[in-house]
Amino acid sequence: LNSLIRRGKDNSTIKYLGCNRKFLKEYLESKFKIGMDWNNYGKWQIDHIYPLSKINFQDEAQKIKALHYTNLQPLWRNENRQKSNKIEF
Repeated sequence: LNSLIRRGKDNSTIKYLGCNRKFLKEYLESKFKIGMDWNNYGKWQIDHIYPLSKINFQDEAQKIKALHYTNLQPLWRNENRQKSNKIEF
């Protein structure tokens, strides 16, 4: 994801995201918390709401759902570390 957003590289990830690079950036920006912007990326991270460690990558339906852009959110680095691979709703 990082290379897709920062450098615009197209790869197989785009197939699973369900959107293009421009839309993904706008989607993440719409979820930014106060103080987040692209200049301080690294202080915040892109989190998979439903953790990738919890899915079976052999199951294509699970893979598609987990890698879709709607499963992404920006979180401050410390929040993301605290969340780890927990499922929070």
